[in-house]
Amino acid sequence: MKIYTIDVNQKDFQKLEFLEHFDPTPDLPVSHEGRLGKWEPPACRIIDTDKPTADFMLLTPNQIVFNPRQLDMDFVPDDGGQDSLYTLAEMASYGEVAPVTADNNQRYHILIVTECCNALDRNNSKWQTDEQGQPTFIEKFMFHGGRVGTVSGLFRLADADFDKKYIFAHTAREGEELKFIDRYFQQGKTGLDVKEVWSDEAD
Repeated sequence: MKIYTIDVNQKDFQKLEFLEHFDPTPDLPVSHEGRLGKWEPPACRIIDTDKPTADFMLLTPNQIVFNPRQLDMDFVPDDGGQDSLYTLAEMASYGEVAPVTADNNQRYHILIVTECCNALDRNNSKWQTDEQGQPTFIEKFMFHGGRVGTVSGLFRLADADFDKKYIFAHTAREGEELKFIDRYFQQGKTGLDVKEVWSDEAD
């Protein structure tokens, strides 16, 4: 198994912004229980139009969005009925997706990762500390691989300090069906900044 941090590549691709001031942070439409709440954001627009469009885009502030049709454009189910990237994105938010519409009437979905797992090996991770010696930032992640068992392959840490700060992805264990990050790599999708931070595989 390998674990990656997931962010949005906003340097090389177009991104979106709301046409009006709107801060979605206090009112995220999906809770950790997967309930869709009130969600009435204003329309958004594409910016950095001189850059290419990616499969995953940034919607300021700090929201990952995707066009569901574009995401599954090249997906052909096999005999095993393995899941598409869109299905895996839904699974990451317990089947709930938050929609938002661009000024060209294009409809996007917001990927809100709600699954959490208690997999961080806090004792063996390398931390930066503040002047009082309290941990503030992880320089090197270590995980308990056996505790990683999320449905979609995307998760946050079940830790009050980190569950909103990082999105992680893990590759499927041997013998399991492909998960989100496997499909992302397999289908050559774009827009995510994917960095490997841990592996239990021998070099």
